[in-house]
Amino acid sequence: VVVIPWLYYAGFESSRSQATPGKLLMRIVGTDLEGNKPSFARVTLRHFAKFISILIIFIGFLMIGLTKNRQGLHDRIAGCLVLLQD
Repeated sequence: VVVIPWLYYAGFESSRSQATPGKLLMRIVGTDLEGNKPSFARVTLRHFAKFISILIIFIGFLMIGLTKNRQGLHDRIAGCLVLLQD
């Protein structure tokens, strides 16, 4: 319940494609703050930080619509961005 989703997201988002299959279909990728491919450790931190966003009544996800770079709390904690591909 914990390990499989973590390996799925962290594995795909830290790979060369920088995205899960669903994100690839939507043409979005995850990057670090400099626009580079995020490391497995950074994506792992982002994945587990989503639980913090959930625990505070999903406010961490609501932040996406309120911040300049459209970052949720989990993105800010991990130093990540989610961007549209060109």
